[in-house]
Amino acid sequence: MEYFTSLAFMKMKFRTLQSEFVDDNGTPREIDVLAYKDYNIDDTLLRLSCVLECKWSKDKPWIIFTSENSKMAPSASVAQSLGNETGSALLWLLAGEEKLYETKLYDKEICGFSGRQSFSKDSDLFYSTIQSTINKTIIDLNEYNKKIVNPLNL
Repeated sequence: MEYFTSLAFMKMKFRTLQSEFVDDNGTPREIDVLAYKDYNIDDTLLRLSCVLECKWSKDKPWIIFTSENSKMAPSASVAQSLGNETGSALLWLLAGEEKLYETKLYDKEICGFSGRQSFSKDSDLFYSTIQSTINKTIIDLNEYNKKIVNPLNL
């Protein structure tokens, strides 16, 4: 699943890394796939980074619940993406930029609002997976800030 996911992002011209680890207060946490793509928009470099957790099950598929009533504009998806302080401000300002929609990350009108693994007795598995992915995203973002934004730890 990780190879398939990585290949799908490479076809969209993202750079990918598989089985990367981040340090969660001394505990290594694996990120299944990291995907990066840089954009130059109005002489501003914007790096989109996706932290991906891969799940697959033959007998218990994962289900994302959606509704026709839970639509979100692509610009709202961009503006609500996680980022460091500068990145979040840039995403807010560039939310209507058509070039960002070329990534196909923001072109879905219907968004998921919940999910679960079907036929599973563990009703919190979906939530814990989402929470773990968000935690890994924040750790990766903080590590990026240390390495790139403030390499001298000033």
